[in-house]
Amino acid sequence: MGDRKVCSKCRWEKHVSEFGKNNSKRDRLNTWCNTCKSEYFKQHYVKKKYNRTLEETEQILIDQTRECASDGTPINMKTRKMHHNKETGQIYDLLCHSCNMVLGYAHHDYRVILMCAIYQAKLNNIDFGEFIDFLKSKF
Repeated sequence: MGDRKVCSKCRWEKHVSEFGKNNSKRDRLNTWCNTCKSEYFKQHYVKKKYNRTLEETEQILIDQTRECASDGTPINMKTRKMHHNKETGQIYDLLCHSCNMVLGYAHHDYRVILMCAIYQAKLNNIDFGEFIDFLKSKF
């Protein structure tokens, strides 16, 4: 009996190793199991930070065919990054980690991003006309 405990959230009896420590409780364990606690914080983190539920986020991911809106890299609920306006909270799209980092480091300035793309095209010996044609094909 001493090595088992019932989670007050899911009501399952589990081994005490599945509960986090909480020194304010008589048994020194959290009342929720680690699984329930993790799920709760996962749900509420997205809701608090982006004002979206996990279900709404999943729907955006499905609408984007589970691909980064910028470069088409496959993404999922664990790898996706929310491209959003930090001032208004508006969500634009879901991106892969790399594209999200590029936008952030470039301070969301398209000129910086284009100059970096031109620089990389030069390094790769890409013909400028070919580069322009590639850009036109994206619009």
